[in-house]
Amino acid sequence: FFKAGLTVKLLQGLEAAYMYVDDLRYQLDAKDTVSIFNSHIAYGHSDNLDFTDPNDIKYKFTSSPGIGLDIGGVYEWRPDYASYKYDMDNKTDLWRRDKNKYRFKASLAVNDIGGIRYKKGGLSNDFNANITLLNVKKFENVNSIGALDSTFKSTFQVLDNKKTFTMMMPTAVNAQLDYNIWKPFYINLTANVSNFFSGSQSKVHEYTNISLAPRFDHKWFGVTVPVSYNSVAARRDDYVLMGAMLRLGPLVLGSNDILNYVNKDVFGANLYFLLKVP
Repeated sequence: FFKAGLTVKLLQGLEAAYMYVDDLRYQLDAKDTVSIFNSHIAYGHSDNLDFTDPNDIKYKFTSSPGIGLDIGGVYEWRPDYASYKYDMDNKTDLWRRDKNKYRFKASLAVNDIGGIRYKKGGLSNDFNANITLLNVKKFENVNSIGALDSTFKSTFQVLDNKKTFTMMMPTAVNAQLDYNIWKPFYINLTANVSNFFSGSQSKVHEYTNISLAPRFDHKWFGVTVPVSYNSVAARRDDYVLMGAMLRLGPLVLGSNDILNYVNKDVFGANLYFLLKVP
């Protein structure tokens, strides 16, 4: 059994900004003084980005409309598919829609393909940071985006840039393997791999997550215990996360990292719930 899907999306943005440096070379000379050596910094923002008054932020559509895509497919191996058919009320070959029919399922999708193009703010340009004994106190009076732009321009060597930039979506490949071990017992392996277009200076970032999840999946009751690795947790040396999900009829409760709550310091706490209305 195979099915595939394609979603076409209209992308429209409100505001955007980015700052990217591939190789930053710096030296802390004193408490308020830093030296930066020959570092190319990509910097830009949309021409309507301004937080001068945080209580009066007005958003408006300023980007050019973009096109986004999601595409994917699912394959199911159904060796006993015929046993899920039945006859009733003079109708034949009806399917049991309340049952999973596969022994093994595999899926592959690419999500969030595309980007949104903006006009760049006039003073937001790439610059070369090559300066010794920079007093960072000069940034203390920066209270707006325009003031930050002006400070960069007066401090560093500003480069000529294009008048527009494209903010790339967080494109990711989602692959999944699901195996029916015996009756309501399953095991699932899912990998959501991001960081594509990693060399792009302006993009929305997403993290990579790989999980292995045994589960009990009955019609009215289910339990899942996912053990996962993700690139965000790895930065704080939490290489393995363990979660739990409980399904009671139409109600679902869960967390991707229940061990987080037994630590002294809590990072990335999360809870989720779902109520399904038939």
